[in-house]
Amino acid sequence: MITTIYHAEARRSERIVWLLEELGRPYELVFRPGDVIGSFEPLRATGHAFPMAPVVQDAGDLMIESAAIMETLLNRYGEGRLRPATDTPEHVRYLEWLHFAESTAWPRIQQEFINRALPPAKTPEAEARRFGGSARVMKYYDATLASRPYLAGDAFTAADIQNHFVIRLGLSAAANRRGVPSLLLQPDAECFAPYPAVADYMHRLGERPAFQRMMAKTMPQGWPAI
Repeated sequence: MITTIYHAEARRSERIVWLLEELGRPYELVFRPGDVIGSFEPLRATGHAFPMAPVVQDAGDLMIESAAIMETLLNRYGEGRLRPATDTPEHVRYLEWLHFAESTAWPRIQQEFINRALPPAKTPEAEARRFGGSARVMKYYDATLASRPYLAGDAFTAADIQNHFVIRLGLSAAANRRGVPSLLLQPDAECFAPYPAVADYMHRLGERPAFQRMMAKTMPQGWPAI
């Protein structure tokens, strides 16, 4: 059975491609290379009541939400791979990090991007309170990764896939970068400098063959303009 991934370039749908590349599972990737806006047309045409990237169809189920999709696919095809056994401390950390990305990290990062587009607050104190959330998130990642090689422990898991996308955005937010998603997802050396453990971690993830295959397949013409 082939999993169908409805994708848009430089969006969270890359996570599902990466997961299936790690598992060696067949999949169909539906999108329009070089056309992010156009890629949302087949995605919406799936009929899901709340379509966004990714929408995934597998075994008759039409799904959204990256963490839920990954857990479903691991339940079906993982055979014990990419997540710790349920009776271990690592599994507790795995679940925590799997949900940390979108429940805790991303809202703080997103709010800073929004705040930078708003008029300044009425007082310097109020203005200062609007910022710092991204740096706090990145320091938490860095402290964790200084103590162990991957978020859940000694082994690479789906939680690392889930957080990779958000870490890239968090690095750009903490360094006060501005721009479209495709730019913000490419943090520069200055963004990494305050977080050496994160820098090492992201370098190691970027060397994984499955990650490199994912990047080549999800953006075959290179980074999109938006």
